[in-house]
Amino acid sequence: MPFSLMHRVRTILSLLRWRAFETATAEGQSKERYRRIAMTTAASAAAKGVSVITNLITVPLTLSYLGPEEYGLWIAITSIFLILGVADFGVGNGLLNMISAAHGKDDRRLVARHVSTAFGLFLIIGFSIGLLLFAVKPFISVHSFFNVPSGVSGLAVDQAIMVLVGMFAVSLPFTVILRLQEGLQEGFSNYLVQIVGNVLSLALIIGTIKMNLGLRALVFSLLAGPLFANLLGFVVQFGFRKKWARPSIAAMDKGSARTLLSTGGLFFGLTVLTVLGMQTDALIIARVNGPEAVTPFSVVQRLSQIAFLYWAFLQALWPAYGEAVARNDFDWVRKTIVRSLKLSLLFGSLFAAILFFFGGALIKIWLKESVSPSSNLLLSFSVFILTNSVVGVIAVVFNSTSLLRKQLVLLAFAAGASFILKILLCKIMGAPGAVWATVIGFTLFFIVPGLRIIRKTYWSSLTS
Repeated sequence: MPFSLMHRVRTILSLLRWRAFETATAEGQSKERYRRIAMTTAASAAAKGVSVITNLITVPLTLSYLGPEEYGLWIAITSIFLILGVADFGVGNGLLNMISAAHGKDDRRLVARHVSTAFGLFLIIGFSIGLLLFAVKPFISVHSFFNVPSGVSGLAVDQAIMVLVGMFAVSLPFTVILRLQEGLQEGFSNYLVQIVGNVLSLALIIGTIKMNLGLRALVFSLLAGPLFANLLGFVVQFGFRKKWARPSIAAMDKGSARTLLSTGGLFFGLTVLTVLGMQTDALIIARVNGPEAVTPFSVVQRLSQIAFLYWAFLQALWPAYGEAVARNDFDWVRKTIVRSLKLSLLFGSLFAAILFFFGGALIKIWLKESVSPSSNLLLSFSVFILTNSVVGVIAVVFNSTSLLRKQLVLLAFAAGASFILKILLCKIMGAPGAVWATVIGFTLFFIVPGLRIIRKTYWSSLTS
């Protein structure tokens, strides 16, 4: 047993090298695929580690600066940024799949066409978002929607939302470089950029608090770091390393646009449903239970994100699955699905146990008793970690293969059930109800049928 374990460790470490493997044979292709996965996983783990550290620093700082009610409001407002992820209409994820398929065919020219076309679509979408914001702004009362406490200025909330939406619109076109590198299985470069963005955001947030610049400046500080880092990555990659894929008007293609919008439409539906089922918690809690109830929820949620370090591995598999399917390497796909499920369950169980048994004590040390989460809240997030470890495995397989439409159906039921349950359970048990709703909805309507579909597709079909 020790020998077997050491052998596996040495095998994994041998993959962490900059030089690519020879890809003329199936074995070489498999090693190169795993090398890129290992590199991306290592960089992603480092980026998520930095993200966890910045959260550990910023949460007590912002909580002390804003107070429980306004901090909960800030969390609710910044959660809009996650919801705005649907605003790219799925073009980003569609681009990732198209690049990974073109990469599987070793077609650089096709990759460049997809990149240029997506960049043009992102420019149009970003400009449209800006226009829409100014058009609807006079008709929306943010004060009543967010249940804003009497001591907080409605104008400050309004300005904070304007900053958030505007920065999202500006940053959208530059995300094309992130999708290109993911599609080429070079996601490790993205995570280095993410580290720079997180560190810069931390510095800006600390400066904002010390200068007492208020809610609007805090929102700007949170988003300015990633925006600058993505812009830097865009310039470096397209200016020096990948000039062949640089966006240009000449390379834009109607056929690519149709495929991007068609594939993107499926991802758009998936993203909307994922946001509805998993990322509306803070808004629903603020609406049903008040902004002050968001604070303990957010604190436990931030702490639970340490568990998602294993997502570093799962995310790296997305383009690898797509490239393997393009080469008809289904044996590799089957083996990797089983391995990823075992690893996810192992790490999910470990982190879930740590959060439940030691989460309260860790938060007490971290925030010096300013927030005291209930045992039900800790338990709900612990079970959610375990649930999400399986959801992640299924989603990555579905995203990278021909199962997108089936995933859309499953997500429609899971997200719909979760959203309805969130409203009902929040009224009954407060913030933990939102988390339990997600666990119930996604277990019944996504995990159970999803595993059956994957088994039928890759173990009981002609692909074997």
